[in-house]
Amino acid sequence: VFYNKEAGTEKITTETGAGQWGSALAWSGQQFDMPVEVYQVKVSYEQKPYRKAYIEACGAKIFPSPSTQTQYGSSVLKEDPDCPGSLGIAISEAIEACVASGGTAKYSLGSVLSHVLMHQTVIGLEA
Repeated sequence: VFYNKEAGTEKITTETGAGQWGSALAWSGQQFDMPVEVYQVKVSYEQKPYRKAYIEACGAKIFPSPSTQTQYGSSVLKEDPDCPGSLGIAISEAIEACVASGGTAKYSLGSVLSHVLMHQTVIGLEA
């Protein structure tokens, strides 16, 4: 988030599965006064209301994915209104939101990358 702020980015979009990555980006966004939008896998969003509360407390927006915020999410819901979501759907929605911003937002992939796995391991050990 810091480097995006320095580069003039106006907003970050991202996905999250269980919510650790989304929580980390929401906190970072708060620290650097950067708006963050998080698309969380719907089943996890519903099972972990404390993640939603934390992300919102940090000032970020969070949406259960699939959502009606994007064309792709809307198409998934049209086909299956009870879709529990997946990380792939959440990634697709976050990318679409970024592209739709007209260049003012950047997408931050996190949930499936090695540095995030390390970050989540450290958080798990601290807990």
